[in-house]
Amino acid sequence: MLVWPVLTCVPIPNLFPYFKPPPKVVFSHPPIGTIGLTEEEAVKEHGQDKLKIYKSTFVNLFYGPWQMEPSEKPKTAMKLICLGPEERVTCSSVQ
Repeated sequence: MLVWPVLTCVPIPNLFPYFKPPPKVVFSHPPIGTIGLTEEEAVKEHGQDKLKIYKSTFVNLFYGPWQMEPSEKPKTAMKLICLGPEERVTCSSVQ
């Protein structure tokens, strides 16, 4: 029986995700962040037929308790771009 030790000094290939370009974030209200390629770059690199794009818009939790109409609260937009039948997330953005 093969037992893998919990703590090891042996490097494990592909253990950490690789992002091209590196993740970026701006801590503001609303927060802005991106990981991976833009939608246009992903389509150019992988082709539109291999990608599935999910989009969502919602009120950031920071604004939840504010006493104002929901339509007046600032919205946060999120996009995930997934690749292939396993829908591996290749790109993500929050605005």
